[in-house]
Amino acid sequence: MKFLKTRIALLLMSMAFSSVSVAGEFQWKGQRTVVEGVVHVSNPSEPVEGTHVMRTQLVWSVGEEDTGDVVFGDIISAARDRAGNTYLLDEQQAKVYAIAPGGGFLGTRGGPGEGPSEFDPSCGLTVLEDTLLCVTQMMPPRVVLMNLDGRSAGDYPLSHELDAVVIFGSAPSRGGLALFLGEYIQKVEEHAIGMRSFICQVDRKGDPLPACWEMMQESDLTDIEFNEKIDGPPVWAVSPAGRAFVSKDWDAYEIESVDVDGQNRMVFGRAYQPIARAQWQLELNGKRIEKKEMSPDTRLSETGRTIVQIFPRDDGGIWVLSDRGENGVADGVVAEFDVFDPEGRFVRRERVPGEYQAGRDRLFLVDDYLYVVVNGGELGGDPIFSSGGEASDTMEVQCLALEFPQRTAGAR
Repeated sequence: MKFLKTRIALLLMSMAFSSVSVAGEFQWKGQRTVVEGVVHVSNPSEPVEGTHVMRTQLVWSVGEEDTGDVVFGDIISAARDRAGNTYLLDEQQAKVYAIAPGGGFLGTRGGPGEGPSEFDPSCGLTVLEDTLLCVTQMMPPRVVLMNLDGRSAGDYPLSHELDAVVIFGSAPSRGGLALFLGEYIQKVEEHAIGMRSFICQVDRKGDPLPACWEMMQESDLTDIEFNEKIDGPPVWAVSPAGRAFVSKDWDAYEIESVDVDGQNRMVFGRAYQPIARAQWQLELNGKRIEKKEMSPDTRLSETGRTIVQIFPRDDGGIWVLSDRGENGVADGVVAEFDVFDPEGRFVRRERVPGEYQAGRDRLFLVDDYLYVVVNGGELGGDPIFSSGGEASDTMEVQCLALEFPQRTAGAR
């Protein structure tokens, strides 16, 4: 009997330790279901590990004074090479600024035009195979390649199948290039015009794979009305491993994920309550209507877009910047990122301390570095951010190194 009691006690202890180990590692309270062959992962509003305050270090800050007579125009994208050099795409000036690891100004790459190493208008920048700068041009569709020092490397080949598309962005993927594209489809008999948006992988010969993700948006030509929630573009990203992530619903915290070859579809998200539009967003819309950049009949949302940016990580994790993570944070916080593991589980929230003003500034997350473009937002230099004084419109780019004391899911 004593032997039996001992065995039972050891068994219970083993079960207890096993339970603690599993709970300690996961403690996940979400749900995983399969609907028509697609995995759906739903998460509660709070992550498994709670909120982690990230340690940051200012690596460099480059502004007008550091670049001599050069004044940044509109920085819309950032990329890095393995040597630690940073490349900033200026859409307004149609050129790329190169910054050394320590913040030294290395000059510019490319310029406006239609020739070698020239582009306009640009919509995205990536570093391809760590040897080439890749700048995408919207219309006509073109992908301009340059060596890291700015010498022309020709164009990335594109099949004639893509002659009529609009390029909205690109990302290196599985040794090739993933493109986010759009094409207009006019339906004369129905008096409508449609926009087909899609993501596809393009190999080094320029041949596209079938679209791994697509959506259709239609407008009635007899009564054109722009509904921000319905007609706005999706938020998207593609990882170097070749996995696409798309958020198309304005209000829903839901991300579709699929390999660029169309395999392994998954939908994941979390419980989320949209928040009222930030004051700067209301001011911006008012100015657009006043300048006739936007029709007064445009149907605007009273809440901000739920998902603002998606950042896939090299380890398969996904960092998501929500409207709350950008516009709902306290003073002294740059942003709060929701971190999901490769299985779509909400692991933790990363809080990045620092100075940042949504609307005035803009941010990019590249590898383990966060770039803050001060006065690079849609209302950079606007008096709304002046606190009663005179607003500064000087643009400055800050590079913050993110310190990871312990690597866990979603951290690279």
